[in-house]
Amino acid sequence: MTDEPAKSPKTVKTVLRIGGGERPGYLWNVLVMNVARQEAAAFLGERQYRRLAAKFRSLAGMEEPSRGGRVDVRPVEDFFEVRDKGGELGRLNVRVFFLVDKTDRNLVVLSAIHKQNDGATPMEDKLRVRKRRAGYWKLPASERSTRDGREERS
Repeated sequence: MTDEPAKSPKTVKTVLRIGGGERPGYLWNVLVMNVARQEAAAFLGERQYRRLAAKFRSLAGMEEPSRGGRVDVRPVEDFFEVRDKGGELGRLNVRVFFLVDKTDRNLVVLSAIHKQNDGATPMEDKLRVRKRRAGYWKLPASERSTRDGREERS
């Protein structure tokens, strides 16, 4: 698996769109880098993945998703992490890194890790997220922008 997103039109997938979902609808689009989806699939079961997806549905309905509300969101440099453990995750300590693109109102999932230490986020993970963040901003505007109000299911 590469640390940088592939140079293809399928680098990111829109999984939620503004206006989709239950009323009043999502306020943010949610895009997931394919490589982040692959990372999550490597250590999460279906129920665990759905639990984390629900957290992003919650964030997509918030005016300020970087504050998190009932979702544990913390800043890491100029991106954010959703922190979760226990419950359906069992002993997994999961971090899902994302950026907030205020121009296109996108929450972009960049990486997912099974964090195995109690300290700060490991530097190698921060470096990987930085590269992916830079890769997102290099994507053509047409890949970063969603134009209609439909919701895609994944």
